[in-house]
Amino acid sequence: MVGERKAGFHKGAERNLKNRRELEVKLKGELEKLKMNSGMGHELRVRWLPNPNLDRHGEVKGDVICIYDEHEERAILTLKHEFIDYHISKEIVKPLIKYINMQKCLIEDLIYSRKERLVKRILKLL
Repeated sequence: MVGERKAGFHKGAERNLKNRRELEVKLKGELEKLKMNSGMGHELRVRWLPNPNLDRHGEVKGDVICIYDEHEERAILTLKHEFIDYHISKEIVKPLIKYINMQKCLIEDLIYSRKERLVKRILKLL
């Protein structure tokens, strides 16, 4: 009886590992399709790291799209979402933040110069 239970456990674990590998291959194939169809993201890779306890479905870390969803349909949808989000961030958000930070530095310099001039004027009055 115990031997039968162990054999059943191993078959279940093997099936689970096979399903895991199949989904990883499927995600890699989906990513390749996205790259080919969009002509973008050739630097990206995908890793399937199922974890239902996280507060997100996926994220991009460096050049790796991490997918945390356990189920195939949701994992593929998350891959597509993260692929699009990566490109929007790369092409729009990051340059905009850089521009805003440059403007902020210019304004800070202007404020500092005006403040220093005012301090010098007030010092002359004293």
